[in-house]
Amino acid sequence: MAISQFAFLREGDVAVSAKEPSRVLKDGAPFSVAAWNAMELNALISHAVQVLRRHVPTELLPDFDYLNELAIPGLRERLLREAGIPTVYTEMLSWQLSTPRQPP
Repeated sequence: MAISQFAFLREGDVAVSAKEPSRVLKDGAPFSVAAWNAMELNALISHAVQVLRRHVPTELLPDFDYLNELAIPGLRERLLREAGIPTVYTEMLSWQLSTPRQPP
């Protein structure tokens, strides 16, 4: 069994990154990948990106557009299949978080 939290996102090339677990895992062994959806649907990431863009030089920032592209429906699944993982099951999870409002 292997679990990956955002590792494919950090590597930059999902297909290349997925080839290693597909190589070392036994056929049928579970492999779990956690990744987020489009940034505008993720308040934490969306706000973090806004702050980073205001305070960090552009050349030091990660490619946020690439991360957003990975949220295109079906793309991650296709890349995992191309990497040799024959069966891909996707489940979207979401939850609401309440945060205290700051006075103006």
